[in-house]
Amino acid sequence: QEYFFHRVLLHSPFDWIGKSIHGTHHNKDYFHISIDPPALLLGWLFAAHFIIKAMLPQYHLCLSATIGYSLAGLVYEWSHYIVHTKVKPRIIPPTSPSYQQLSILERIITQPIMRGYAKMRDNHIRHHLIDDRYWYAFSVTEMDDLFGTNPNVKDVKREIRKSREGFQ
Repeated sequence: QEYFFHRVLLHSPFDWIGKSIHGTHHNKDYFHISIDPPALLLGWLFAAHFIIKAMLPQYHLCLSATIGYSLAGLVYEWSHYIVHTKVKPRIIPPTSPSYQQLSILERIITQPIMRGYAKMRDNHIRHHLIDDRYWYAFSVTEMDDLFGTNPNVKDVKREIRKSREGFQ
């Protein structure tokens, strides 16, 4: 799960190439083109393929799992790219009169996806712009609730303000 990879490896106390790449990502302005370079993505996918192949030696199962993993990775990369743009999801509250004009598919598919995307975006913005000790989750934001890394935003801002005042 990406939560553990992000929290334990990308924000690890020891130096390694993944932490360095991630640090560069954090040092950029929030709104930037955030796509891993093709060589990194392909290297990761080839490594994943060989790990999958070791676990699933039957060719058809290995290929299916590799394709599924690769597609999930592309969706993840696309989502990460979008949260670093100024694109905001169009969420229409169910109490709004315009909600009634949505098709049934928009109500049961598009709007729930947009609400999930908004949570993902808000969580990621907090991680980058408020305090990178919290909000590690990306696609499953509930992981931060589960592991206590989703504190109240106002409390964290107050804590940061107090620590800055102490150094002045």
